[in-house]
Amino acid sequence: MSSTPGPSLKKITLGTLKCNETEDWGSDGDEIRLDVFVDGAFRKSIRRQMKEDGQFSVNESFVFKKKVELKLWDEDSGGSDNDDLLGLCVIGLANTSSKGGVAQFRGDGASYDQNYAVVDAPPPPSASTPTLSPQLIAELAKFKEYVDNPTRKSVWTKISKQQVFEDVRQAVLDPLTINQASTPLCGPASIAFLLARREPARYARLCRELCEKGQMKFKTKVIVAEAELRNEPVKKKVSAGDWMFITTLRDAENIWFDVDSHNPGEGIAGLTYAGAMEGWFTEILEMTKVTWLRTFSWGEVSALKAAREAVSSGGAAALLIDNNLIPRPNSAESTIAYPDHWVPFLGNCIIGNDRVTFDCFSWDQIYTLDVSHSRLEDYLFGVVTGTK
Repeated sequence: MSSTPGPSLKKITLGTLKCNETEDWGSDGDEIRLDVFVDGAFRKSIRRQMKEDGQFSVNESFVFKKKVELKLWDEDSGGSDNDDLLGLCVIGLANTSSKGGVAQFRGDGASYDQNYAVVDAPPPPSASTPTLSPQLIAELAKFKEYVDNPTRKSVWTKISKQQVFEDVRQAVLDPLTINQASTPLCGPASIAFLLARREPARYARLCRELCEKGQMKFKTKVIVAEAELRNEPVKKKVSAGDWMFITTLRDAENIWFDVDSHNPGEGIAGLTYAGAMEGWFTEILEMTKVTWLRTFSWGEVSALKAAREAVSSGGAAALLIDNNLIPRPNSAESTIAYPDHWVPFLGNCIIGNDRVTFDCFSWDQIYTLDVSHSRLEDYLFGVVTGTK
């Protein structure tokens, strides 16, 4: 049987960035930051001090399917003003000439030109079937047996058990597919991702029990999906498997944990409280030592170090951030940062004198963030860590 070829890939190479006119008037020029987004996901920030008539060889290449978006900023190091956006350029599949093109940035009185070339990229190597543990193979077999048995029903009236099985199988094979989409379910989605990544067999078993019996048994507690929730339709852009698991966690949050008194005044509508995240780290991820490090006023770098230590020792961590800490092509930053998003911390963390870099997961993507200490202080509000 012949397979249908996937979409063709393109490779963009960024060449020389030229400054025709700076945005700042001072002799030091502009503190330029070029943000690169590949198919909607942030990939890299490139920084350079630029003066008028100056040039910089970027010399970076990226493979994409649909588009690359370039955002050019002049960073304001003083901290009193927002960074100045000098322009956004979108390079799509039509820009395929190896002779090159020029991305122009003319915002805020500045003038910059970024040379680039787009060519066909070689296809990626064929993906092999991932090696599955005997435990996961057994759990998926039990799930399939349940799905194929017409006498064993699903208690979720608007969700097909076949669809749940397919979604859960995809999640345990590739946890990056777990996605809260536009729902305010970042806390439960973070727990689902961490569990599917760390213990895929147990994640599959819990989802099967939830689909058939409407409940899941964790370390010391049993969570029951209420009938009202089990009769609700799945929200758009959220898979049936994701929806069933993460909404059940959210529905039980106030029953399980005394979240309202844990951090009074720190929550916003729809956001999971730190008390619930601590409880889920203990009950669902089965961490023996769980800590909430509050950084509303200070301690951001120390908390990030604690997250790094927890993950490097085999534990887990989640960050409570303002979602604008994750750069996205069309996002509009609020003038006031507030805690509105949980993300699993994945390590790859380097803490320098002025900047930090680390990986996190959100919206079915892994993001490598590169931020200044001052921005981290503004946008990081707390860290939950757990170790075995």
